[in-house]
Amino acid sequence: MKKPLCENDSKIIYYGEWCDRSNLKHGRGIQIWPDGSRYEGYWQNDKANVKGTLFHADGDVYEGEWFEDKAHGYGIYTHVDGSKYEGFWVDDKQEGKGKEIWVDGAQYIGDYKDGKKCGHGRFTWTDGSVYEGEFYDNNINGKGKFLIN
Repeated sequence: MKKPLCENDSKIIYYGEWCDRSNLKHGRGIQIWPDGSRYEGYWQNDKANVKGTLFHADGDVYEGEWFEDKAHGYGIYTHVDGSKYEGFWVDDKQEGKGKEIWVDGAQYIGDYKDGKKCGHGRFTWTDGSVYEGEFYDNNINGKGKFLIN
């Protein structure tokens, strides 16, 4: 059931579908926080779930899959400066395969663990130089090859 615009004590505004029995957000809806952040997407049991888009107050945007109010599954995070991460998430952190591209043209394609480059990956600098190999804790670490352009 859709309810008209609702505002709670924290000044958070929600418009969308609700579960009549539990009075929780459930279905498609839009929530707006006092700082201007906005989530548009699906809700289950009062939490962002399935798919949706979060527009941060600073201009960053996450569009993708959600589970229990966290980015979880495949999604794209675009920073206000145009830098972008496209790949998989677990509990709001990059996890698994992903690709980061910065506005200067540098890019990383590879594995992530707990929000950091970790495992096998390929980093390409703006001058065309490339490192392909192991990463740990966001740094080159282990075996790999460095090719200078």
